Amino acid sequence: MYIGILSVRKLGNQYVQPRTFTFNNAERSVIASSNAEGGIYELPNDVDGELGDSTSDGKRGSGSSGILVAHVRSAYVNGSHTALLQNLPPANQPQLAENLQQLFERNAQIIAQNAQIMAQMHEQNAQMNQQNAQTNQQLAQINETLVQINQRLQTMEDLLPIRLYNTAASLDSPIRYPPAIPLDPPLPATKAALRDLPIAQCNTVAGILGLHFVQNATVAQRRQHISDYLGCGMSI
Repeated sequence: MYIGILSVRKLGNQYVQPRTFTFNNAERSVIASSNAEGGIYELPNDVDGELGDSTSDGKRGSGSSGILVAHVRSAYVNGSHTALLQNLPPANQPQLAENLQQLFERNAQIIAQNAQIMAQMHEQNAQMNQQNAQTNQQLAQINETLVQINQRLQTMEDLLPIRLYNTAASLDSPIRYPPAIPLDPPLPATKAALRDLPIAQCNTVAGILGLHFVQNATVAQRRQHISDYLGCGMSI
C-alpha cells in the first residue's frame, strides 16, 4: 500500500513520467527530475508527513539526473552536461537542526548510560576484590591451622615409641624423654620421682617440655599432665 506525502507538480508534458525521484529520509527531502523541456528538476521545500503541493512549496530548475548529496546539498546535471552542486532550500534547515539535536541528545544518553555501567562495574569489582581478600584471609587461617595440626601429628609420631616404653616401664625404671630434651635435673628420672614431684619442679619440667597447665591447677593435676604427655600410664 502506498501513502501520498507530497504532490509534485507536472514536470513538462503530463504524459512524461519523472526520470528520477530521490528521497532523503534524514532530511525529509525529495528531488525529482525529468527529460521534458530539455531536462528539468524540482526540489520541494519540506516533507512533513502531510500531503502538499510543490507548485507553491518548491524549487525548479533546468537540469537532469538530480540526486541528494550529503545532508544539505543536491547535485544535478544541466543542459551542458555539467554537474552542479547546490544547497537545499532554507526550509530544510530546521529539520536538520532538529535531527542534529536528537543525535546530540541520544549521544548524551549513551554517554550517561556508559558512565552508569562503568560505575556499576567498578562497584562490582570492588566487592569482588573485598570478597577475594576475605577468602584469602580465611585460606591463610586454614593453612595456619593445618600447619599446627601437622606439627602436632609429627610430635605425636615422634613421642609414640617413647610413650610405649614409658607405659610398660616399672616405677623404678628410667623415664625416656624426647631426643631434644637433656636428661638432667630437674627432670624426674623415674615414675616414682614423677609421682612425688613438688609443684615448683612441675612448673620447671612443664617449661622444658613445652607444656601449659590450666589456671590454678593443683600439684596432682600438674604431675598427671606431665605423666600423660610422657605416656607413663599413672593415675596420680
